[in-house]
Amino acid sequence: MHPNSLIPGPTYITKFLHVDQKFAEEFNELDASLLPAHIALWKVSKTLTSAVREGCKAFIIDPVTHAFSYRGYLDKTTYKDLPYSPDQPISTSVLLSKPNDLKDFTRNVLEFQLNMDVGVLIAPYFYARDLDDSRLVANIRLISEALKLREAMDVDIPLYGHICIGSIVMQSPTQVDEIVNLYSDLKVEGFMITVENFDDRSVSSEALMGLAQLARRLQEDRDIFICSIAAFGQVLTALGVNGFSAGIGWLETFREVTLQPGRKTFAADRVPRAQYYYIPELLSYVHPDDVNTIFDEDTGSETMQEEYRCVCEVCTSGIPKSIEDKKRHFMLCRHKEMAQLRSLNPDKRPQHIRERLGLALELSNIIEEEALVRIPTEHFVRWIAIIDALSSSRNTSDVEDSIPDINEIIHQIRQDNGDKNNT
Repeated sequence: MHPNSLIPGPTYITKFLHVDQKFAEEFNELDASLLPAHIALWKVSKTLTSAVREGCKAFIIDPVTHAFSYRGYLDKTTYKDLPYSPDQPISTSVLLSKPNDLKDFTRNVLEFQLNMDVGVLIAPYFYARDLDDSRLVANIRLISEALKLREAMDVDIPLYGHICIGSIVMQSPTQVDEIVNLYSDLKVEGFMITVENFDDRSVSSEALMGLAQLARRLQEDRDIFICSIAAFGQVLTALGVNGFSAGIGWLETFREVTLQPGRKTFAADRVPRAQYYYIPELLSYVHPDDVNTIFDEDTGSETMQEEYRCVCEVCTSGIPKSIEDKKRHFMLCRHKEMAQLRSLNPDKRPQHIRERLGLALELSNIIEEEALVRIPTEHFVRWIAIIDALSSSRNTSDVEDSIPDINEIIHQIRQDNGDKNNT
């Protein structure tokens, strides 16, 4: 963590969208909030941008420059209206060969954010699929140029780099080493880290460990925020990063396909995430039908009804039905979770989140037994294994030699959980 961090954490940075006006106005004492640049500009003459800015200590704008190496933004007026939007998609190899163009692009991105009165600057960035992607080299140059420009402009605002990388990199300790080596010498105050297609419920333990190690090794004297991530963000925050960011109950996985042209909306046969109900004890969103079954007075889970029914102001009259109420319930729960984590000494936080994951495993088994609803739990086992592995190697910076075998830890956790169920 940066010694003079503007956002010390543990923090959940809400990513607001154009539909979130009411939430920006209600939740107005936040440590930090984030708006995508095209949303901030689109609504600048209205009230969303000012509500988000005034409702937090650190207002952050994602410059969304990663969109400009794809053709998808050409179909989106809000992206094309940005003052630094190119007429045609950017070729990073061409950009790198024209230093003046790279400098002008970087300056325009920074000036846009400054004009929006941000508390933290984000350097322009592109999505790099792997280590051979030329956009990775461009990202380093863009951060270096942003540092020079900030000094030349005499701006006293923290500057973060944004590492936007493919999930395949996280599966290789050697490639994580390379990313650390590339970014560690950059004199920024922090990093935002986004990993493409990183659904924390389904990615491998190797990928989870890769992200955890990347964050851990870059966090010395720097702020680290993990973007577009679900509840594993809480795990990483307990392990030492400043915080994590996502939308209000969704936008928890970034996918390259969203940058490409012809992006379709939700499939007709799939329930949008916004309709799911967040149960903090399970660190999970639960399908509306399953929620009704779990809390059914006659055939549901007696344990959940008696001990774990939510008592937030939204749920006092029962499980909310509207999307708006479910999102408000989520915000109340998420900020309560983060307040609990923040109240603990840093050395107590890993054990706190481990105990929460242990409870989630226990309750999932009880729900299946009492209400015949299956809650996925395999990811909880992997997350606990990451906590145990990193907690056992906290006093060393070695990547591979000091960390116990993850598969052995997972096997032991499953065995312990099985023993509990049998008793």
